[in-house]
Amino acid sequence: SDADVSALLGGEEAVLAAPVLRLFHDDWIWEKGELDRGLAAIDASLAIKQTWTNTFFKAEILYKKGDKRGAKRLAKEALKLGETSDYFWGKDMVEKALAEW
Repeated sequence: SDADVSALLGGEEAVLAAPVLRLFHDDWIWEKGELDRGLAAIDASLAIKQTWTNTFFKAEILYKKGDKRGAKRLAKEALKLGETSDYFWGKDMVEKALAEW
């Protein structure tokens, strides 16, 4: 829920990340192959403000679409953004993806 996301992230990042996180938690992007639709949602979020969250989720979609170079570049960018964020709850997740990709 949006309240759960707000509690987890807090502040402005929660407002930007809530719709994106909901897409990923519902798994429709992965299970139904809605990668392009998910990418459009991520790009809309990025157009408002780039955060480590939306940058990393875009990296995940690019990886699933076969753009491994682009995915790794964005994951590195997400790691840098996260390190300057007060709410970098996904550091292990980003680092694991970078190691595996």
